[in-house]
Amino acid sequence: MTLERIDHVAIEVANLDALIERLCRTGGMRLLRRGANKRSGARLAMVGDPTGMKLELIENPDAHEPRFLHVAFRSGDVDATLVALEHQGWAKLRGPVDLPEAEARSILMNDGEGFELQVLSYQPTSPDIIEWTDET
Repeated sequence: MTLERIDHVAIEVANLDALIERLCRTGGMRLLRRGANKRSGARLAMVGDPTGMKLELIENPDAHEPRFLHVAFRSGDVDATLVALEHQGWAKLRGPVDLPEAEARSILMNDGEGFELQVLSYQPTSPDIIEWTDET
């Protein structure tokens, strides 16, 4: 099992559209895509910086303040990573599942103490792995 790099951090926010606009207005982030959360069906957005680091923003109108949800890593083999993490004591919450809007395969794990870890493998054409400069 190899976790390659941190891909994104997911947070729950009350006003998705306002936060997307605020983060993108800084010039430091761009909207990469919108979608729906697999667990709740809530609207989500992926925003990223030029290096490819991202925030997954998941809307919850009842959230009184932003709340950490999970950290995600990339892996070349999600299925093998699932087996290895289970051997280390991680519990599977979801997956492996395909995420068509992200062109990715994903698992979501829990360490038994409330910490959630997502592992993703992307297709080369995924909108989520775009790195950019001011010229592009």
